[in-house]
Amino acid sequence: MVEAGGAPNEPTICKIPLRKLSLCRPAVTGKYPPKPTEGCCGLLKQADLKCLCQYKDALPALEIDPVRAFALPKKCKLRTPKQCQGINSF
Repeated sequence: MVEAGGAPNEPTICKIPLRKLSLCRPAVTGKYPPKPTEGCCGLLKQADLKCLCQYKDALPALEIDPVRAFALPKKCKLRTPKQCQGINSF
């Protein structure tokens, strides 16, 4: 679900401005991704994590590893929504 949020007319996905998604990209791509940055974790804190679970099937098309993506909340010391638990070994 892409909606307006943040700055006027700024597209967002699950309360995350699309232009800021790149903050987490290094932590979910590549063979040996680094730990998520403080910026990435801050972004996840404001995100609607339940909403993000709906996008699990779209992630590979974006070259994002779903297992790594859905491990980010735990790595950022956030609670994983029940709706997302069990998605490829959270």
